[in-house]
Amino acid sequence: MEAIGINLGYLAIQLCVFGFIVALLVLPIAAIWQLRNRHFPNDTDKLLWVIIIVMAPIIGAIGFFIIKPGKEIDQ
Repeated sequence: MEAIGINLGYLAIQLCVFGFIVALLVLPIAAIWQLRNRHFPNDTDKLLWVIIIVMAPIIGAIGFFIIKPGKEIDQ
């Protein structure tokens, strides 16, 4: 593909950066959206999860989806 001016190494790096940016935007929003549908014994636990997700978006959101805190509210 270098014949048409596209370097595959550069393209791979750009795709990784794009994926990271998408994860940075989508994962926290999805985690906070799921957090709305969870019941906690007190509001402090929910607030703590929001702070974790906002301060460390990717790690906090992945941690939220792995741990799945609280109980899911049936709607």
